[in-house]
Amino acid sequence: MHIYFKARACIKKYEFLFFTLIQKQFILRYRRTLLGYLWNILNPLIALTILALVFSRLFGQDPREFAIFLFSGLVAFNFFSASLSIGSTTFLMHHGLIDKVYVPKILFPLTVITSAAIDSFLVFIALLLVMFFLGSPISLSLLVLPVSYLALIIFTFGLTLIVSITTVFFRDFQQVLPYILQSLFFLSPILYPKTNFTDPIMSLILNINPISVYVELFRAPINEGRVPDLVFFYYGFSYGLVSLAVGLFIFLKCKHLIICRL
Repeated sequence: MHIYFKARACIKKYEFLFFTLIQKQFILRYRRTLLGYLWNILNPLIALTILALVFSRLFGQDPREFAIFLFSGLVAFNFFSASLSIGSTTFLMHHGLIDKVYVPKILFPLTVITSAAIDSFLVFIALLLVMFFLGSPISLSLLVLPVSYLALIIFTFGLTLIVSITTVFFRDFQQVLPYILQSLFFLSPILYPKTNFTDPIMSLILNINPISVYVELFRAPINEGRVPDLVFFYYGFSYGLVSLAVGLFIFLKCKHLIICRL
């Protein structure tokens, strides 16, 4: 709770800079593009269509049903992946500002997680409309998604703090991170349900993979029209709090060294 109020006070004090940095991320990403922000919706929609067409045939499933199944898993992973990818270079991208004026260093990971959350929510709404036209059931269980997002945001923010610091000290990490995220994508039950595997090693990997928990928190209400079991909320927030605690510990220990390493 103390951390929450401290972060809130930091955002309030540097409110103008906070929202300017968020706006900058959107502007730089879509500057000089014809469709602008629409690419943020088109990119995941195109990726979803290609994956659904290819893997639905591979798994022998109806493309529409598989698209809904796939979408429910991609919501969580895309937010996670985007936050870590952008967060890993946030200090490197803003080194000019950090060198010139004093700014609380935690403000930069906060802008990353906030902009990623805005992105994810807007894309979710757009793709949810597509899923509706594909015949996805719309139920009251969707009302639990804000809680699912909260658990995912806490977990992802902790890891974003870690990767943002790691890249400052080990520049090669930004080259390695895409491979880590790609491996996590295929080792998480996004393209397939966990029940597809009877191999004990693969089952163990899926069970200890935290992403599996967050995929379930979104898949149950979106794809299955039900509230996730409470055990998934328990694990989701538990992983999140551990991630946040470790991330803050590393960040607070190393934040004073960021300037001299940029």
